[in-house]
Amino acid sequence: MVSGKIKEELGLCFYIYRIGLPDKSFSGLWASTQVDDLTNGTILKHEKIHTERSLWVEEMFKEKRIDFNPILITYFPEPEIDQWILDVQSSKPIISIKEEKENALHEIWRVSDPNLVNWVQTRFKTINPVYLADGHHRAQAFQNWIETEFPSNEILNSKIPGFSSIYFSLNEVEIKAYHRVFSLFDPGQLDRVMDKIRDFFILEKTDRMEIPNQKGDFFMINFRKEMYFMKPKKDFKMKFMGLDSTSRVSEIKSHLDVSIFQDLVLSECLNMGTNQALGELNYMGGRHSEDSIKEKVFMGEYSFGFLLAPPEFDEIKAISEAGLFMPQKSTYFEPKIPSGLIIQKLDKE
Repeated sequence: MVSGKIKEELGLCFYIYRIGLPDKSFSGLWASTQVDDLTNGTILKHEKIHTERSLWVEEMFKEKRIDFNPILITYFPEPEIDQWILDVQSSKPIISIKEEKENALHEIWRVSDPNLVNWVQTRFKTINPVYLADGHHRAQAFQNWIETEFPSNEILNSKIPGFSSIYFSLNEVEIKAYHRVFSLFDPGQLDRVMDKIRDFFILEKTDRMEIPNQKGDFFMINFRKEMYFMKPKKDFKMKFMGLDSTSRVSEIKSHLDVSIFQDLVLSECLNMGTNQALGELNYMGGRHSEDSIKEKVFMGEYSFGFLLAPPEFDEIKAISEAGLFMPQKSTYFEPKIPSGLIIQKLDKE
């Protein structure tokens, strides 16, 4: 702060944030959100978390008492709000930073006029529910930290800090594929795993790599530089396909591509979740992840790469509104916001 590189806001305000990429830009409202919105049905979650990771983030809140990484929240388009967010951007931003590595331009505008602040707060109170897109671990960690750090009467009286969050209209986010990569403990097990996969899927060898567009289909590559389309065999296709909007939410959950993959590939073929697991699982998502997966698998860094199609938002909506959760790492929302653009102190208000 002394150097002038960090400036502290002393009054109530919001920020408009825009990230410009070579082929697209995303704009949203940056705000502080009260923790009770995570528990009263205002913000709906959709994804399981790794408890260990959530605990690590919680420890960071306890030690540093700052929040420097916003949670991404999305809502169904609201024309009046969305147009206002665009209109604010006609003026000069208070912050403009070019990120060379990602070729991204980050811009921020301050909204401090009391009438506008009140208008934004009033309008957003009418948008219910909204959907937590990215930051499930941070949200749970913040909730846990608040519950242990502050007495319940302070929580009820809103005397506690909120968490850093950016609200993007659904038109301003993209749901990308979140793929899986797998390393066998014993590379000699490759043929055994391939045979097991053939018990559940018809494998069609190909020389091109692409994300599948048919529900229940997957794409696989291995360190032998073999590539296959994976199509469920008839018995399993009948089991997993054919759902429509009248289906029960529990059925929709079991028919998600990520659930099918977890049941048929991870559990049945790779023994994940047991003490006979055949290797280690990792995740790769976002832009250009397919090229990176191909390179790493062909170089032998991983034994397998599996490409999954991204879920539809209607599936995410149905799962979250039913209070259910998709498997971990089911969704990969963009944009991704770099840490530290806006830092929120976690002090009592």
